[in-house]
Amino acid sequence: MLSVAVSDIWGIWVATKQRHKNHFILKCLGKRNCRKGIIWNLKGDEEDFSFVFKSVGEGELLPSKNQELSFLILNLLHTKNEFKTIKEIASETSFNEEHTRRICVKLFLDNEIKFLPAT
Repeated sequence: MLSVAVSDIWGIWVATKQRHKNHFILKCLGKRNCRKGIIWNLKGDEEDFSFVFKSVGEGELLPSKNQELSFLILNLLHTKNEFKTIKEIASETSFNEEHTRRICVKLFLDNEIKFLPAT
C-alpha cells in the first residue's frame, strides 16, 4: 500500500486475471481527492519499474472523458440557462446517468453549478 501525504491512500497489486503482460491494479482506498473504489489498470515495465496507464476499471470513465462530460454539462447549462434533471442532462450529453450525476456533484462542490430544490 502506498500513502500519499495525508490526502489520499492508494493500493497497488498484480492483477489476478492478467488482461495484458505485467497487469497491475491501482485502487483508491479513500480520503480527500479520489473517490473510494476507483480502479485504474496499469502496465508495469520490468526494465525501469515504471507504469503506463492502460484503462479504468469497470463503470468508470477515463480522466479525459470526465473532463469532456464536465465541459458538456457546463456548456449545456450555461447556454440554455434552464433547469434540467440528471436524466435530461445525461440524455443530451449521451453519457449515462451515474457518470452525469457524479460530474454534476463535483461541479456543484466546485461552485460551478447550482442545484434548485425540487418543487
